[in-house]
Amino acid sequence: MEVGPNSYEMSLEIDKQRIKLADRSLNYRGKEARINSRSSRKEMLEQDNNLEGQLLNTCEIIGITVKELTSYLRICLIENSGIV
Repeated sequence: MEVGPNSYEMSLEIDKQRIKLADRSLNYRGKEARINSRSSRKEMLEQDNNLEGQLLNTCEIIGITVKELTSYLRICLIENSGIV
């Protein structure tokens, strides 16, 4: 079976369209992934800021520095883990 010039051109055009749609789909998925990643980072940063605020408030209330509190917590974690 011979492929005529019109059939060949038509198949090339269909391939171009198929590739274009595939590229568009990949770009869309990439964009979605970047948006989701950005949202996750924002949420983590917000949680970190909330925890930092709680830590500072706690230190202020009990009258110690953040460094003293983190040292104390580190010691407690080590003692409770059985590493000592």
